Amino acid sequence: MATYHTVQSGDTLWGISRQYQISVDEIRRLNNMSDASLSLGQRLQVSQSTPTYGGGNTAVASSPTTSFYTVQAGDSLWRIATKLNLSVNEIKALNNLTSNALSLGQQLRISGGGSDATSASISNSTPTIQTNSPTVVKAPVFTPRPSYVVQAGDSMWRVSQKVGVSVNEIKSINNLTSNILRIGQMLYLEEKPEVASQAAPVQNPQPTQAAPKIIYHTVVSGDSLYRIAMAYNVGVQDIKESNGLSSNALSLGQRLMITKKAKTTSYSSSSSSNSSVSTNMGSGASKGNSSSSVSETGNISKYEQNKKEVINLDAINGVQIFGSGGLSASVGRGGANRQVDVEKVQQRFVQLDYMNAVGGLSQIQATISAIDNFQRRNKIDWWAGKSSLIGASGYSNGLIKPNDVTYKLLREHTTYNITYKDHRGNLEKVRFSNFVRSNYSVYPYGISYSGTVIHDIPASYYESVGLSRQLAEALEFVSKNEGKFDAINSYDKAAFSFGFIQFAGQTGGGTFPHMMALIKDRNPSLFEEAFGRFGLDVEYTYRNDKYNAAKMVVFTPNGKRYEGTDAEKYIRSDKVLHGVFIRAGQNVEVAKLQVLAAVQEYVKPALRAKISLNANGVDVNREPVTDFINSAGGITVLIDLAVNQGLTGALRIFAPAMEQVMKQTGIRSVAALKNIDEKRVIQTIVANATDARVRTRPQKVLDAGISFS
Repeated sequence: MATYHTVQSGDTLWGISRQYQISVDEIRRLNNMSDASLSLGQRLQVSQSTPTYGGGNTAVASSPTTSFYTVQAGDSLWRIATKLNLSVNEIKALNNLTSNALSLGQQLRISGGGSDATSASISNSTPTIQTNSPTVVKAPVFTPRPSYVVQAGDSMWRVSQKVGVSVNEIKSINNLTSNILRIGQMLYLEEKPEVASQAAPVQNPQPTQAAPKIIYHTVVSGDSLYRIAMAYNVGVQDIKESNGLSSNALSLGQRLMITKKAKTTSYSSSSSSNSSVSTNMGSGASKGNSSSSVSETGNISKYEQNKKEVINLDAINGVQIFGSGGLSASVGRGGANRQVDVEKVQQRFVQLDYMNAVGGLSQIQATISAIDNFQRRNKIDWWAGKSSLIGASGYSNGLIKPNDVTYKLLREHTTYNITYKDHRGNLEKVRFSNFVRSNYSVYPYGISYSGTVIHDIPASYYESVGLSRQLAEALEFVSKNEGKFDAINSYDKAAFSFGFIQFAGQTGGGTFPHMMALIKDRNPSLFEEAFGRFGLDVEYTYRNDKYNAAKMVVFTPNGKRYEGTDAEKYIRSDKVLHGVFIRAGQNVEVAKLQVLAAVQEYVKPALRAKISLNANGVDVNREPVTDFINSAGGITVLIDLAVNQGLTGALRIFAPAMEQVMKQTGIRSVAALKNIDEKRVIQTIVANATDARVRTRPQKVLDAGISFS
């Protein structure tokens, strides 16, 4: 009897072929498919009818085998379930788990015992070999031994945190007597497994097919599929089929399964060695053009399906009302007031609640009043001064002309209503609009959303990431100038900023991609749930305690891959992806990693910064700024300006203010400089500021009454 599979969301031919242990070509042959495209609900035949043999005897199907999955660094139940096309509850039921906690190397049952669960592509189930004799013998077991390759900047503690194995365990497994590591050193993460004993040899065995040998390769700089295939003596197509690749594109740090098919040999009882698994976590810098075809096109439909299932966007503007033709003539006070144009304007005003009904020319006076009201509320005179920004010029009170400033905003000002399921499955709603009225606006279609979420992060967490109570309070105060944990800006030169201190995009020289790299590095499963499954990624290398060369990656619905600043500009134009980030910010685990990123990118560099001063004969050459600015108020302003202006910019603001105070108060020695009146320094910064942000931010610290002693 034939077996059938009904196509579900996220299915691919390759995944189905692995589930039923049948080749992609065979599925296509059985179903007369001309290509690999699938549609939801499609019914596919995935096995032949059970064959019969002479004498009327029917071959009996073997009982289901039990398959297992070995927990690896970075795994979570959700990530494993997604990888194996199972539900978390199915895995928990198969393994009698009462919580989601996992341990590295833990064996999880993922099929067998009468369950319909699929077998994992990496399984520890033991294949059997059938000979002419009824005796069944077991083939050698090839279980990869997890390992980690030491990278620049690694310490024993950091490796321990990455892979989830304690320092003492790593040292014991690898027979190490100290914590000293060298770059490129391989550290095993599990004890060498016992070699499974073999069954007694079968008398007069016939030639059999040995089990394939599975090796894992982590892509490094300079790798290509061809080079990897040559290194392991396998075909390029074999690697692509084993990993479900539809193109030859690779990314740094990508983990490839290499299946080496053994030749047909007579069975022997010799054991095989175990291949090591390199889990080079955290590296991801891929090469290629800023826009190229996505390497795994099958994921595109999955990304889009995930967006549709989680996020709903309703955009309200006048684009459809005015259509491609727009207005044929002016409408309003002294305008041509053609019927069709007047009705279009009235439809838009009804949509915006400026009018109650469309009445044509009979309602022209009400229409003129609505135009006046619209221009006043939206500060049309302000926008008229930004003609190069919005691509329109000119306006007249109470009048709309084709393609003038009033028409531009009336047609293209958009209110976005987003409904989404948060990480707990609860429905949430947010609203924001484009055309942000700001002197820093460079993209009129961007938005400013200050967010709603303030997470209750315990003081113990701040301490665990190296902040004293004073510094924690300083960082919390700074965040009030930026936004909540789910805040977004996509209207200014940064292209896209996210989070409680607005990590700015690489486009504006900011730390947004570094913060995203930290989330991916510290919690891969969290990154996947919050960002990865919606077509977002980040590529980076980790060196000297920094996420270097970090850049965002986005996969678009039309199969394009954008990276770096191109990716950030794409994200700012896609309001569904805005919803993805808002949703992520409402997860407390994402919020905690935002705090850690702020500490690494702003707080610690600010505290290590060195300043040069020269006044009254006192010459300070690159001395720690905290030798002189160390009060709660002074540190708060220093961190605040470092976030907003960059650390170099912050020091350029502090230095002249400090020199001015030195002259005013007669400071003539370094010892006296260490007792400088910090409050007066901040007041001087405010008085000298030409940038409104530099003026208002320190003033808020002064107004808050934070101590300067």
